[in-house]
Amino acid sequence: MDVKEFLVEGALRLKDGWRKFKVRRRGLREEDVKELVYSELGGRFKVKRALVRIERVQALEGNMLGGAGSKQREA
Repeated sequence: MDVKEFLVEGALRLKDGWRKFKVRRRGLREEDVKELVYSELGGRFKVKRALVRIERVQALEGNMLGGAGSKQREA
């Protein structure tokens, strides 16, 4: 099994309303990456999974992959 990089887009509910996010995460499967995003955002912002909406998960390929310096800002 190959490790892939995924782009995850969605929104999470905070006190002042819904806030969009885009994060890049590595994983074996799409389901693994979703679990990781739920866990990280829930821990960081203290929100339940029901308040995190994942709208799209896209596997990145070839030139879309970033190197070590391509970390995007999260939520």
